This record gives sequence, C-alpha cells and structure tokens, in this order.
Amino acid sequence: MTPLRPLIKKEAQPPYGLEKGYDFIDIKVQEEFRGKEIKRIYYGTPKDKILIWEKGMVLPKASEEVEKYFGFE
Repeated sequence: MTPLRPLIKKEAQPPYGLEKGYDFIDIKVQEEFRGKEIKRIYYGTPKDKILIWEKGMVLPKASEEVEKYFGFE
C-alpha cells in the first residue's frame, strides 16, 4: 500500500486538519476496504517511495500528546 502524500508537509493553516503534520493509517480499516492483508506500507509516489512499516516491525509508542490528539487514550 502506498499513500500518495508528501513525506514532509509544510505547516497547514486553519481550518485544515493535521496542522502538526501527524497522520495515521488504520491498517484494519484499510484491509477491510481493500479485501486483502496489508504487509507493507510505503510513503511517496509509486516511482519514489520509502518503506515506513512492514508486518512484524516493532514501532515506538506514540507520545501522550499524539494519542490524545487522535483520541487513542
């Protein structure tokens, strides 16, 4: 899966969301939508992309600020 968004975003102006540049991908929702298991997530364009997640990868815990921002508390 490769979301088509820039890696480095410039600061957004209100009333637009993601004003701190945070983004997330709900893998379970995407798997249901696409009808198949997601094993890797890339960021960038199909010709210029980097791997940002692979199944089994250990990720650091999000900060309390980010969890609160997205309502994951």
